[in-house]
Amino acid sequence: MTNTINRTALFCVLVTLLAVTGPTWAVNFGVDMNIDPGQFTIQNEISMALVPGVVPGVPNLLLAAYNDNPGGTGIGVSHSVDGGAIWNASQLAFPISSISGGLLMDVFDPTATADGLGNVYVGYVATDGTGGGVNGLYVTKGALQPDGSILWQTPAEVEADPGSPTGPWPPADPNYRFNDRDQITYDSSANRVHIVWLKDRGLYDQTDILNPPGFAPPSDIFYSSSSAVGPLSFPATPTQINDAGQNLGNMPVTRVASNGTIYVTWLDYDVWNGGQGTIWLDKSTDGGTTWNVDQQVTAVPIELPPLNVKTATGAPDALAKGAPVLAVSPSNPNELYIVYAADPDRSAGIDGPDDADIFLIKSTDGGTTWSAPLRINNDGTVTDQILPWIDVKPDGTIDVAWYDRRNDPVGDQYWDVFIARSTDGGNSFVGNVQVNDTSFLTPLGGTWMGEYLGLVTDNDYAYLTWTSSVSDGNGDVYFDKVPNAEIPEPATLSLLALGGLALLRKRRK
Repeated sequence: MTNTINRTALFCVLVTLLAVTGPTWAVNFGVDMNIDPGQFTIQNEISMALVPGVVPGVPNLLLAAYNDNPGGTGIGVSHSVDGGAIWNASQLAFPISSISGGLLMDVFDPTATADGLGNVYVGYVATDGTGGGVNGLYVTKGALQPDGSILWQTPAEVEADPGSPTGPWPPADPNYRFNDRDQITYDSSANRVHIVWLKDRGLYDQTDILNPPGFAPPSDIFYSSSSAVGPLSFPATPTQINDAGQNLGNMPVTRVASNGTIYVTWLDYDVWNGGQGTIWLDKSTDGGTTWNVDQQVTAVPIELPPLNVKTATGAPDALAKGAPVLAVSPSNPNELYIVYAADPDRSAGIDGPDDADIFLIKSTDGGTTWSAPLRINNDGTVTDQILPWIDVKPDGTIDVAWYDRRNDPVGDQYWDVFIARSTDGGNSFVGNVQVNDTSFLTPLGGTWMGEYLGLVTDNDYAYLTWTSSVSDGNGDVYFDKVPNAEIPEPATLSLLALGGLALLRKRRK
């Protein structure tokens, strides 16, 4: 009965406000679920994978992989076989280094994908935790079992590097190599998994007197691949993708087009000092054997958000080092989309009136040329929107989700998660729907909530995971799913007004 009353009231409000236009948004009616409850563990940087099902809203498998108390406990993995009503949480086994022969128990940067056959793959970085010691990149494969559990294989080593002979950081060691910030994807055209990551060149303290002020070591982009048949096996030597030693500040992202072309994007910027950044793209048309010349996507450098966004009082808050996230049209292998956060009115480290927003650029010729940036968030506030993620449904619908502070224009410190949708190939977006039920502060006392949230889609739903401090100040992983019907079409958006927001916040049972 309550549901009927709410729907009737909503209809009356919409009719009354027929002539009202402007930047408005609805609130999702789902129920947020903490998929791995527990105090005192730090959970963030969620990556999702999906194995399709036949019932709308109920994939055969939903998987979320996330940092779970980085620094000693492991990569958390939660999965659901009933569309997200019940989640089963566990942790992956620690990998063993081929160099030291010991367990690497400091693991982070999870990335997940699925092959559609019931297998899932989780990549992650692992170190010995000494800050300059043995480190490597690993992928663990899991298979969905008839009883709904996942059988995980022994971690497969993608790359391993020795520790610095000079000992833990500092002092500086220009020869040290550190594997970092990985992203994985499945290639249905070749039945392979592809993974890309950064390899930092050198071990430096930012305040090291031997280096000039503001010095930051550059990084390189590396690629590796394994057949998805049987146990994973990666080549002994990975492939370096980038052509020049740029100061590559955040994770590369890889996706595979329907014709087998492998695309990789990354951001070139000063990881320690922020400022402007340039998006780059490279691609391989022969399964990753050879790579083209790097393509500069953004002719003019992007004004990035500050390394740490600020509250209304100017206090530093969440780290905002997000990556440019790539997606490919399922029907056109030359149609690419990149979403990123930028702060166009920021200059020389000085904030303008408006904080960061979410933008999309599009290419229809395989990355040779790109459209002008399209702003996705439709709020009229000057608050922050950061850390976007993008996924494309099998029917070509584009979903983009991000962290957003529009509901706290005075304090600019409480976060929500928003999603928007495009049904015309990224030329326009509708919706700006709030996903979470309760706004939250940045976990860990306003310092850290990871560098990405989780988003995966099928034709009927978007499935999201994010870090929230609602129940635990350290941050827990929350889940909700948004059916297509709850993201309003343009005609509906024109009916809504800010005055109706309180009604829209009511939960539909």
